[in-house]
Amino acid sequence: GEPVCFLTLWPDMYANGSGIAFRTFQGTVKRLNAGFRDRIRWMKLSEIARYWAAKELTAIVSANGKTTLKAPFGTPGFTLELPLHTSAPVVQHGDRRTELQKVSSTQQLSDGTWTRAGVEGHVVVCFTLEKGTTTIS
Repeated sequence: GEPVCFLTLWPDMYANGSGIAFRTFQGTVKRLNAGFRDRIRWMKLSEIARYWAAKELTAIVSANGKTTLKAPFGTPGFTLELPLHTSAPVVQHGDRRTELQKVSSTQQLSDGTWTRAGVEGHVVVCFTLEKGTTTIS
């Protein structure tokens, strides 16, 4: 459930034109997808860094059945577990309201979706976090 990163340099991948390291990497990716496809979300390092910074720097306050997030910048696919007793969480940023669509498991989460969490009365939501104030109710 934690990030795993591959870090390499393109010149190393092509090994003086032979491409052997790149073919080896392709095989590794195929094996990972074969065994863990439903648990993998492929991201570039810049996307991981942006998400992690948003996770650490966004202020989150829950009160009266609403959760308010104050984000210094946005990121797609922002995911969090909330104590909500609702049939369809709504994300509001400014004048824009988005009702999230239900999926059957956390593995199916993507932008604009939600599912029930393992804890009674909690949901897991996934949405594009935008810079500024966002409310989930």
